[in-house]
Amino acid sequence: MNSPSARAANKRGIGFYFWSTIFALIGITAVLVILAMLRPVPDQSASDTAQSPQISITQEQLAQVEVRARQAGYQAIEANLDDALEQMFQPVYASIPTYADFHYSVWGQYAELWAAGKETLGLEEEIGSLMRKHLFEDFETRHVQQIEHLRKAYQQSVSGIFAQEGERLAGETGQPLPEALQLTLDDAKRRMIVTLPAAATGSAAATAVVVAIVKPIATKVVASTAIKAGAKGVGKATGIGGTAAAGAVAGSFLGPVGTAVGGVGGAVVGWLVVDYAVVRLDEYFNRDEFEAELRDAIDVEKARLRSGILAGYATQQP
Repeated sequence: MNSPSARAANKRGIGFYFWSTIFALIGITAVLVILAMLRPVPDQSASDTAQSPQISITQEQLAQVEVRARQAGYQAIEANLDDALEQMFQPVYASIPTYADFHYSVWGQYAELWAAGKETLGLEEEIGSLMRKHLFEDFETRHVQQIEHLRKAYQQSVSGIFAQEGERLAGETGQPLPEALQLTLDDAKRRMIVTLPAAATGSAAATAVVVAIVKPIATKVVASTAIKAGAKGVGKATGIGGTAAAGAVAGSFLGPVGTAVGGVGGAVVGWLVVDYAVVRLDEYFNRDEFEAELRDAIDVEKARLRSGILAGYATQQP
């Protein structure tokens, strides 16, 4: 049997351990509470800085950015267009005297009439082939280069507006743009650039442009040449009659055949002599006026091309 002292020890031990555990838990809890109270409070501003702010753009805001980008692109076209047209047309104006030399020659006037006849018979696609050769040489190449220059100016201005918007949004928070927002801006910019007037570029488009420019000018020139050719008929009749008679007299020394051949040769000479004389006379009195009219006709087509280019980019406006 256990002694009384042993039983007392057992009773004391159970109570001791029970209350010791309770007091230990209370002590630990108190220590934790004290440590929590002594822990420094985190800086709320530092926490806010560490947290990445939300950057976004609404559809309405994006639409406003696109409006500003279109306006900036159109203004860039207006600012560069006159210089681009000058680069296209300056060699054309410089070639006016050269074309006038061709026009005021017997061969040149016959070539113009021949081109007009081929046009009437449907043997040639356009009447201005001679003028393209003598007046608008390499115009297609210059057109392609300058239109591409205009496109780059437009693209640069549009891209600049979107870049400014991205910088503005990032500057409000001091954080880089989220990838999704950057993709949204890039996609809107790309859509504006790829929807530029497709007909404004390429060699085929340039050829169509030069044909459209040359044809009305050439039509006026050839019509004037045809009128002058008709007016020369009376003079030719008189001149040919005289030279044919002289040729026949000279050929008569060779007999009947010589008379016929001499008459034909005299007629040909008379024809060409009258042509040459009338062309030279026409040049003397009318060349300055012809060059001025040609320059005015080119001015009209240059202005029409300018309006067409602006109209093409105006379709991009809101």
